[in-house]
Amino acid sequence: MRQTVGTPALPATMAGVSTPIQTLRKQIEAFGRLDATILISGERGVGKSVVAQQIHQAGPRARFPFVVVSCNALPPETLEADLFGVAKGAIPGVSGERPGRLELARGGTIFLDHVEDLSPSLQKRIFQFIQDKTTRRVGSTETRRVDARVVASTSCDLAIACVQGRFRDELYFRLNALTLNVPPLRDRAEDIPALSREIMSRVARANDRNLSILSTSALNKLRQYSWPYNVRELESVLQKAMETAPDVVVSENDISFDTMIKDSRSPDGAMGLAGLTMAEIERRAIIETINACGGNRAQSARKLGVSEKTIYNKIKQFKLRGIV
Repeated sequence: MRQTVGTPALPATMAGVSTPIQTLRKQIEAFGRLDATILISGERGVGKSVVAQQIHQAGPRARFPFVVVSCNALPPETLEADLFGVAKGAIPGVSGERPGRLELARGGTIFLDHVEDLSPSLQKRIFQFIQDKTTRRVGSTETRRVDARVVASTSCDLAIACVQGRFRDELYFRLNALTLNVPPLRDRAEDIPALSREIMSRVARANDRNLSILSTSALNKLRQYSWPYNVRELESVLQKAMETAPDVVVSENDISFDTMIKDSRSPDGAMGLAGLTMAEIERRAIIETINACGGNRAQSARKLGVSEKTIYNKIKQFKLRGIV
């Protein structure tokens, strides 16, 4: 159940004092009271899953499940069974029936994270679910009615994806009933102190350790960085700093950034391959290709000349969830 319902790895609150965050909080409160489908957009790592959870908690469905589905985490055939469930005998080696996550979300909210990565056939099935609130397990002819609110997130422009034929128009218009955009961290640097306190406090509680404190120089270093992977990258940087700092005060020297995911938009983001191990080259090729393809796993696989399953395996091997 813990894996099924899921909770965001990012802070459960949108900490900060910036104008964009204050506007976002007002939208979350207003949208939470409504029951329409919502599309959350924003760059990777900005906290779209946190926003989705807060929308759920702000509305009348809060006492029912909040079920997370990562649309880019599984191959299409596996994701279909995960979403819609499996009838008895439908899959060799699987005994009994298994409900899908849509059924488990009954009364609550189903959150489709990275909805742009749904295959065309699954896009059609999700559209039908939104249309009539019914679902059917893989290998079954029985239709089940499920009352669940759909909230989706994307890090690409779905309107462009529709024009390119990668996303179904009818699903886009269904998801687009209400929209909100989560601003990137570089556009709200004034929120970094509050976000850092929130993250460090949560990490300290989770690891039963004393709360670390950021020095002024360390905080300035965080403010000056471009944060290509936003709040998720900030969380990674702070957690690593807390683990390596010799005492509770995190200094500027304890703050380090992953050069393999340095912002490619900045002049110093370019790197040669000399001196990198083969594993590092492979990791970089996967990151850059997936990002160039807007997160589309199938397209990335074709460009790299491998199967889509290999892409998913490499993402797991190199621990790239949240990075791509």
